[in-house]
Amino acid sequence: MNELGGAELQATVAGLGIYDGAKYHVEPDCVECVKDLIRFLRRDDENHEVRRAIGELGVVKSDLVYIIRDHANNRELFDVTLRLLVNLTSPELILFKEELPEDK
Repeated sequence: MNELGGAELQATVAGLGIYDGAKYHVEPDCVECVKDLIRFLRRDDENHEVRRAIGELGVVKSDLVYIIRDHANNRELFDVTLRLLVNLTSPELILFKEELPEDK
């Protein structure tokens, strides 16, 4: 992933919100940020660099789980966050069209 794409991804993740140790506080544009992350994944290349970058940022553990837990009553946010979680936790064989990738 190029430097500009990485910065854009980090800014999107930062726009989700913050966990204060007791509750996750979402930013006003959190829903749009989750949708942007889904769009990033749709444009991901065959090396899955966006997926890897999201994993390195720890978005699932630090943001998405807390959003699901603390904001289940916000239907739209819950739905798009769940859609993103399903996408991020797909088995590798589905990502590689049921063929193991070759080492490069």
